[in-house]
Parts: sequence; C-alpha cells; structure tokens
Amino acid sequence: MVVSFSARSDSPRVLYIMGTGRSGTTVLEILLSDDDKICSVGELTHIFQDGFVGDQICACGASFSRCEFWKRVQQRISYPTSQLLQVSDLLHTIDWHSGFLKLIFHAVPVEKIRLYNNINNELYAACAAVSGKRIVIDSSKYPARALMLNRLYGAAVKIICLTRSPEGMLASFQKTEVEQPPKKPLAVLLYYVYVLLCCRLVAIFTKNVHFISFEELSAFPFKTIKGIENFTGVSFEESRKRIEEDRPFTPGHIITGNRLKNSRAIYFQKKKTIEKEPQYKHKILLFLMKTSQKMLGFS
Repeated sequence: MVVSFSARSDSPRVLYIMGTGRSGTTVLEILLSDDDKICSVGELTHIFQDGFVGDQICACGASFSRCEFWKRVQQRISYPTSQLLQVSDLLHTIDWHSGFLKLIFHAVPVEKIRLYNNINNELYAACAAVSGKRIVIDSSKYPARALMLNRLYGAAVKIICLTRSPEGMLASFQKTEVEQPPKKPLAVLLYYVYVLLCCRLVAIFTKNVHFISFEELSAFPFKTIKGIENFTGVSFEESRKRIEEDRPFTPGHIITGNRLKNSRAIYFQKKKTIEKEPQYKHKILLFLMKTSQKMLGFS
C-alpha cells in the first residue's frame, strides 16, 4: 500500500543533488547557490549527526552551535536534544544506500515514514525561513532520499543527478588525502554500479531527474548550468557571470561536504578532464564499470 503525505504550506522549493560520491556534488552546490534566492546547506541527511550532535564546523568558520544561521534553524526544530540521535538514525536508515530497496518495495513502516516527513518538513522550512530564501539546495547524494523527497514534495523538488566517469571515480577513491579512506577497486565497482542503478530507478519512478556529469560540468559549465536552468525553471545568471568574470564563489552554510567547503573564496576554472592511463590491473575493472555505465544509460 502506498501512503501519501502532504508537505507544509510554507515548504520551500528544493533542488536535490543526487549521485555518486566524489563526483563534485559540493562543487555543483556552491556554483548554484551564490544567489540571493538560493539557500545552500550541504548534505542535510547528515545534519543531525554532524551538526546537532557532532557540532562540526560550518563553512562560515563557526561551529554548528555558534553559527548564527544554524542556531536560528535549531530554534525552529521541535525535537529535543534527547531525541536527536534517534532522528539521525532514522535518516540514516531511510536515506542511505542500504534503505533503497526497502523504499522501492514499500517495506518501511508507515510510522517511520510519517516521522521522516515531519522532520524534513521542519528542516527545509526552517532553512528557508532563517535564510529568507525560497529555494534550498540539498546535496545529500543518496537516491533513496531523492525518492522520498519526490514523494513528499512532488513538483516542488527538482532532482539533479551528477555522476562521474569510471576512470575519474576509480582514481578519486584511491586518494588518501581526503576525508574518507580509500576504497578497494572491487568495492568501487560494486558501489558505482549499485548507485547508478538506484539513480536510474529514481528517474524511472519519478520522471523528475536531470542528468549531468562531472566531466561536462568541468569542460562546459555555461552549457551545463543552462541545462539546469531549463530543467528547474530557476535562473542562475549570477553563477554564469561569476565564472565568466573569474569572481569567487562562497560556500554558504555547509556542514557536511568535501573539504572545499572550508575555503572562503572558491574560483571555478573550466577545463577538460584528462584521465590518466589506468594501471593494467584495473583495466578489467574499468571495462566492467564502463559496460555497466552504458547499460544503465549514463554514457
């Protein structure tokens, strides 16, 4: 049985960035959010864990508890401190990759879905009210969250799917100087195929997904942003001007995102991504990744 729920009357529009890790979701969010109508908040699926409980550093330089924006958001959230860990666990259970199949087969209890919707209604409405902006960008990436937001907000949410080439994905997950530990090559293959499959299913079920790639964004930012404008109905003229005039972007109030969020001024330089020749031992792996990518319609 499918249970429908309504969003709050004061709910903002949501731009949700879905896709694989290490694909540039934080970069895309920052590019789109430097505008007086856009509220940039990073990966909201992690906000209770990393912000409310973990008190991590905001992109503005202050800790979550000292950031003026997040302090005012917190005042609008009705869940007491004693329940924050449970709220964080609920978002983890529903949003993260392990929960996707449960959502597809409607195996999540109605009570949990109702609570999940209430939490997100409060969260998005609070971010919009405090910022004074009607569009919130959430770069949480998880396909399951995209599915839930589409069920909750319908046409008021627009889903942008950002992916990366197999070569770029494999190389990125081998890096050691980033927040997360490297993944073993086989784990990268399984992760890549699974996430692409989930993203494709979201597109089939919602018919509300715009696809772009990291490589397209890097080489053709104006064309890519224009495509997002056509899909969302939102003008990002200021973003295009900043790139053209080589003016810096600012990261807003991102709590969870890659280390780029710690930069006070971010410059975007368009460039064609040149992938290095893969190691011989990775060639079979890349062949399987490319084959899966093509079969799922991402190339």
